[in-house]
Amino acid sequence: MYTVECDACGQRFTATRSTALTCSAACRQRRHKERKAAAAVAAALDLARIAHAARTASDPHAALQSVERRAEQLAESLAPRRRGGTP
Repeated sequence: MYTVECDACGQRFTATRSTALTCSAACRQRRHKERKAAAAVAAALDLARIAHAARTASDPHAALQSVERRAEQLAESLAPRRRGGTP
């Protein structure tokens, strides 16, 4: 048995697994929704940065490369993560 702090509500609880992060199903769902919302905000900020870079660049070729690079980074960050040890 392990005593850990819930990632969602902060309450200390006794976990049966060493990898447990939340104290209940409700907290597990809350944690998932919060992380999903944070990812959406980060994606929106990335899109705003991409648009700003495209608008303010003096060299169109450099702007296109910057936008493409940032778009690839954004796509990678939004791609579903694979479970397990192999990518």
